[in-house]
Amino acid sequence: MYSGCAPRLSYFQPVSPGLPAGTTSPTPVVPPPSPATLTVGDVTARGARLTVGPRCQGASGQQCNGLLVETIRARLRRGRVVAVGRGQTTIGVGQTTRFSIQAGRSSVIALPANGAATRLLARFPRLPVTVTASQAGTPVGGARGTLTARRRRAHSTRTKRS
Repeated sequence: MYSGCAPRLSYFQPVSPGLPAGTTSPTPVVPPPSPATLTVGDVTARGARLTVGPRCQGASGQQCNGLLVETIRARLRRGRVVAVGRGQTTIGVGQTTRFSIQAGRSSVIALPANGAATRLLARFPRLPVTVTASQAGTPVGGARGTLTARRRRAHSTRTKRS
């Protein structure tokens, strides 16, 4: 045996550069998956009802729990709404809706208007609405849509035949 020399290595024994012979490389640390993210999709309106398509993106097994809120911007004068679509006051015009979506999926959620929206639609034919989604109490996105008043059909003036 030679003294002071490195031990003899077999031809088939793996050698990793930078590490002493006989040691193995450390196990790689895998970071935890990032939390699932929520995005608000398309908003469509039909009369006094909006539908929203939120999507959840993340690793399999995760889910997005969220909250959808419908609001409008309005201008008030002496406590009465005089204009919608602009102004400093925010008014809730729909039910606050909770939802849960699995990662990699999307959903369609219908948001009916509340009484305040119905009263405003009687005065203003169009209500520009903002739908805001929040996840864990943090707003994550929003989309816009327009509620429209249904047209009333005029009564027929036709006389009855005898």
